[in-house]
Amino acid sequence: MTTPPKHAREGSEQIEAQYSGDDHESLFKEDLPPPVAESEPKMTLWQALRKWPRVSWYTLALTSTILLWGFDNVLVGSVAAMPEFQKVYGIVDPDIEGGYIIPTNWLSIWNALGSVSAMLGALLAGWLGDKIGRRWMLASATVLSASAVVIFIVSDRGTSIDQRCGLFFVGKVLNGLGIGSITTTSQVYLSETVPQQLRASILPAFPVFQLLGQIIGSVIIQVMMGVKGPNSYRISFATMWAFSIVPLIASLIIPESPTWLLRKGKTSAAAKAHARLEANKKFPGAHLASFSRLQSTIAKSENQETKFGYLACFQGTNLRRTGIVVFANILPEMFGLSMMGSASYYLQRVGVTPTTANLFMIIGIAIGLFANISTFWVLSRFGRRKLILVTLVPAVLMWFSIGVAGTIQREGTFIYWYVPVTMMVIIATVGLGVWPASYVVASETSTLRLRAKTSGVGWFVSGGVSASFGALFPIFYNTDALNLRAQTGYPVGGFAALSLVLAFFFVPEMKDRSAAEIDRMFELKIPARQFKNWEAGSDNVPLVKRSGPGMGRRWFGKGYQRLGGKATGGS
Repeated sequence: MTTPPKHAREGSEQIEAQYSGDDHESLFKEDLPPPVAESEPKMTLWQALRKWPRVSWYTLALTSTILLWGFDNVLVGSVAAMPEFQKVYGIVDPDIEGGYIIPTNWLSIWNALGSVSAMLGALLAGWLGDKIGRRWMLASATVLSASAVVIFIVSDRGTSIDQRCGLFFVGKVLNGLGIGSITTTSQVYLSETVPQQLRASILPAFPVFQLLGQIIGSVIIQVMMGVKGPNSYRISFATMWAFSIVPLIASLIIPESPTWLLRKGKTSAAAKAHARLEANKKFPGAHLASFSRLQSTIAKSENQETKFGYLACFQGTNLRRTGIVVFANILPEMFGLSMMGSASYYLQRVGVTPTTANLFMIIGIAIGLFANISTFWVLSRFGRRKLILVTLVPAVLMWFSIGVAGTIQREGTFIYWYVPVTMMVIIATVGLGVWPASYVVASETSTLRLRAKTSGVGWFVSGGVSASFGALFPIFYNTDALNLRAQTGYPVGGFAALSLVLAFFFVPEMKDRSAAEIDRMFELKIPARQFKNWEAGSDNVPLVKRSGPGMGRRWFGKGYQRLGGKATGGS
């Protein structure tokens, strides 16, 4: 375990002088003093990084765990595109002389049940993580994921195709449990520890590291495709161990979440952890005020919410908040991320050669990586809601254009180029907005008290949707099923269009809002489209724009409606 610097130790000692011992009974008394002002002044990304350098480094260590998620997604998904793997786990392809394909039933089961196990891993992280802490949960999930690699490597020892595919499936399930727990725990930790001024820049690192992991996985697949025999895929699987080390090291480096420690009554430990994260000698006393705000927010949440199980996520205002978290988690699946993850295999079904298909996938991932990196700045300047809507529109149109192109030309040079190039443009577009923005929305919407469980629910449903799409899409494009090829763009575009409509009505704007301000806006039941117009400290509810017969477009109650009344319109 690393030793905090001198100024961090001094900061924790200052807090301990005020909050000694682990007893935090006074923290939740009803006669708490007025809370410290919830909002901090706006600052640029560079100013925020200078104020919280240690938070930045710790969160960088934690977001790097997502490398394993991205690496797993592309490696375990794209290994089905390796000729040597297809020979061992597949059947003869009737459309390609000397070619093989993975049976649709097994391909769908792998995609679906792997996602289902990730769902269970998310729920496990939400429940067990609240009991043993974020660091122990992260370490335990890493060990589980690493053990699955052994099963991947020995799965080809089966005596029949069904035995081999079945063993590979067992590895997918165990690995899914580990990956689901790692991603959920990482998101919860970041949402609990990252200051609001850094949220928009730190949380988008999720898709960045996911894409970086995918690039590495794609390059390994590309290199190993030239290797003859079973070592081509066995060595590919073995490389997963290197990425399993990352979350294990991160769990040893990062301090425990101060939010979790406070909720467990360990005020002294929370003070030390908070000082390790935020103490900065250039801003003396700033972390003390921040710790006081954190205590006030948690105290209010503890007093308001008497129930703390998963059921509490679906009661009162938490129901709406959980719904938004769930939707934000499934957004990537709805705009076609599942298709991107299996692009190498899908493009082969369209008619692209295996090597070229994987090369296109690598280029597409690289483009998406640079697009997501740019959002570190973009999300600090523009609202999450606006970026989601603005980037979903062209993504929808491009998916439908792929379907139209497939209708016009089923085979030929044009379609072999148009589909992969358009998919690369799609990933660049969503990488500039909806993809990273969805992680920010999912991370900042729930209450601090229910954050782990709400995140678990979000990842659980996301896994369910991913499982459904993973089972459904191969039916659309596989040659032994519907064999739609490029026309698969129609159903994918339909799901993306649905996500656009839902985002317009239900996703609020929470940019530059503190946890307490977000709590208050949900308590007031402010319509999603009016979150940006609410003034902090006010109990007024801004009304939404309406149109009526003979009235034209106008603002109803250009002003506001008092708390206790029923807000007109909105979502």
